[in-house]
Amino acid sequence: MAGMRTVRLGVQLFATRRGRSTAGEVLNGLIAQARQAEAAGFETVWVAEHHDTDWNLCSDPLTLLAALAKATTHVRLGAAVINLGLHHPVRVAEQAALVNAISGGRLELGLGKGFAPGDYRKYGLQSDLDVDQQFRFKHDALCEQLRSDPATATVPMWLASSGNLGTISMALDRGHGLLLAAAGTKLAEITSHLARQATRPRVGLMRAVHCGPDAATATHELRPYLEWYIEALGRLQPGSTPPATSEVLDTFCVVGNAADCAVELERLCRRHCLDQMICVPGIGGMGQVRVESVLRELGAAARDRDGQRRALPVAADPRR
Repeated sequence: MAGMRTVRLGVQLFATRRGRSTAGEVLNGLIAQARQAEAAGFETVWVAEHHDTDWNLCSDPLTLLAALAKATTHVRLGAAVINLGLHHPVRVAEQAALVNAISGGRLELGLGKGFAPGDYRKYGLQSDLDVDQQFRFKHDALCEQLRSDPATATVPMWLASSGNLGTISMALDRGHGLLLAAAGTKLAEITSHLARQATRPRVGLMRAVHCGPDAATATHELRPYLEWYIEALGRLQPGSTPPATSEVLDTFCVVGNAADCAVELERLCRRHCLDQMICVPGIGGMGQVRVESVLRELGAAARDRDGQRRALPVAADPRR
């Protein structure tokens, strides 16, 4: 039976440093991008945690979200994600409570195990020592802290997964959403697995998006930034084999004019029964002016003639 529902359109922003920019210039630029995203109609702004990389200078998403809370008025503010293995769960709960209070209840809390071994070494930890067990222990302690305060008991929580069935099962068991960056056959496997479950979590999917006058021009403009991004990502995972640029373009990127990009995003929402489509503009440190232009164009293309977000026609899922 067909139904209509509005999928949240989100944006993930990275504090990427290229050239001689200072950390302050990069982070203040991200704050300006968040304001532009809100003005363009995006409903959620997400920021991530990374360490010792110019790919993303944000080492503390909740601190940055506190700044975004004062720079915006109504867009929801998401951490995607906090590497919980590096932090004390009580401290994360306290920071989350502060951001939620400052923002008027706009926090979305995403958690993950991280993927860069250097992050664990930096904190004096071993990344291969009972990571799953430690994550579950810290997760449960964090949830207990959040539930003990009525102001944070209802903060939406998400788990990041690249396809690990243990993480997906945990999200199902705990009532959390899933944040996915998977693509290609891996995403198809996750979608198929979720379709077989008695219940289904909220699902958010991330995709790099770049708008131009046409797909060829947008791809040409994006390619060198994407190559830099792949190289930077590879440096965080020594010994791994980075994917080919063409593969990332084909499976993880949405390119074209703004209208075509909006159509493709809607197709992804319908195909994977998403609750949130998270766009990543300016991947690889594209300039501030260009990023804000993409946000304006894509935001306008996603609205109907009345200026409202279009509801997507999707097959109603009785398990929701």
